[in-house]
Amino acid sequence: MTDSSGAAVAKAKVTVLNLNTNVAVPTTTTGAGDYTVPYLKPGVYSVTASAPGFDVETQTGIALQVSQTVTINFSMKVGAVTESIVVNGAQLDHDKSDVGEVVRE
Repeated sequence: MTDSSGAAVAKAKVTVLNLNTNVAVPTTTTGAGDYTVPYLKPGVYSVTASAPGFDVETQTGIALQVSQTVTINFSMKVGAVTESIVVNGAQLDHDKSDVGEVVRE
């Protein structure tokens, strides 16, 4: 698994889902961006990869036959950064309308 520049994405979460049985197998990428999920049963699968700072990527309709090895590569795209700030109303002074600030030169 790499990013758009070709650098490895370490510690990304990868989930392999058997679409026939709805059984999910999670794993994590290595420092080199590699991952393996051995001993999967034949069937049709989807593979989802996610990492902080990247969009979630999914590939679906992957048919796996008996004794077959399949390689699914992901090129992760940088995702939007979201942030939320929570303000507790008890910390606000509702009785005052002025704002003060210290300015240093």
